[in-house]
Amino acid sequence: MTTLQSGQPFTVRLGFNRSGNLNTTSFSQNERPNLKPGYSSNPVLGGPDRYWDINAFELPPAGQRGNLGRNSLIGPRLINSDLSLVKSFGLPAGRSVQARLEAFNFLNRPNFAVPSGRIAFTNAAGDVAPNWGRITSTVTTSRQIQIGVKYLF
Repeated sequence: MTTLQSGQPFTVRLGFNRSGNLNTTSFSQNERPNLKPGYSSNPVLGGPDRYWDINAFELPPAGQRGNLGRNSLIGPRLINSDLSLVKSFGLPAGRSVQARLEAFNFLNRPNFAVPSGRIAFTNAAGDVAPNWGRITSTVTTSRQIQIGVKYLF
């Protein structure tokens, strides 16, 4: 069995309240940077250390919201393959023995999660967040193999 899935969309945010909008309790979570002219709205570099290009973004003017769309970046895709080999051996009186070999994520491919570092800038001076674009987890396990024997009677 193989699973192929496109990446999950996510939003790059500012780590502070740039627009001055105080109408919700989590106002800074809704603040987004501006997308610089000439850059794609999905400036993905790939790789877990720096998944997206920080140079594509800039701080919006004070008192304004950024122009970057919500969920405009796409996270890493998922590719996972599981394998099962089964052989049945017939026995007298309608009984049988079944040998099984099962491998989960048998290609041992790392499937990375959406970046945990989704904050671009941490303050009005434009300081870049130290963990911007960093992926710190996977969404699937590493390769797992199991062998089993089943007696059917």
